[in-house]
Amino acid sequence: MSQAILTIASIKKEFHTGQEKVEVLKDINLVVTEGTTVIISGESGSGKSTLLNLIAGMDFPTSGKIYIRNTDVTVLSEEEITQFRRNTIGFIFQFHFLLKGFNALENVMMPAFIAGVPGKKAKKRAEQLLMDVNLWHRRNHYLVQLSGGERQRIAVARSLMNNPDMIIADEPTGNLDEKNSKNVEDILFSLVERYKKTMILVTHDRGLAIRGNRHLSIEHGVLVGS
Repeated sequence: MSQAILTIASIKKEFHTGQEKVEVLKDINLVVTEGTTVIISGESGSGKSTLLNLIAGMDFPTSGKIYIRNTDVTVLSEEEITQFRRNTIGFIFQFHFLLKGFNALENVMMPAFIAGVPGKKAKKRAEQLLMDVNLWHRRNHYLVQLSGGERQRIAVARSLMNNPDMIIADEPTGNLDEKNSKNVEDILFSLVERYKKTMILVTHDRGLAIRGNRHLSIEHGVLVGS
């Protein structure tokens, strides 16, 4: 029986602007088992990205708890959460956030560099991941030599570099045309299945939403679905 990898318990998130309080997330509860792909959809500004930031420990809830395995990420120090993210979560963003001064291979290797993985070991894994996303032939190319779709496939490879337990994807195809979106989607879902990863993906694309094991939506700050 699969174990829970993510448990969200009674999360609320408020933002304050002057005297005004905005309640973005209201009593969010969610349990995700290992190896599950959960798609969360919602309109722009619904709180999808806010929820991802809370799960990743890049922001903190107003109240409630978030556990990744048995670790309560809401109580970790900044140093502890940085280390925890490095070893546990791989990120894919709408904007690829690749580094201009490095080639494709070096960009994929970057999480391993930061984690102190030996160079030869990191390079071997990065080369395999570039083959996985069909970009081995572009390994020495820099960003200006790569298309938007190629850049996002490199971002997919980078997210898997440190062999994380969970992939967090925030509108990963939001900036791509239909053809490149389909290509990136197919590669991403294939690799998540091959490497047996848990994935939390947020999107406004209803077509993409049906590809997960579970489809939830955020409506007026409330998580809806099963």
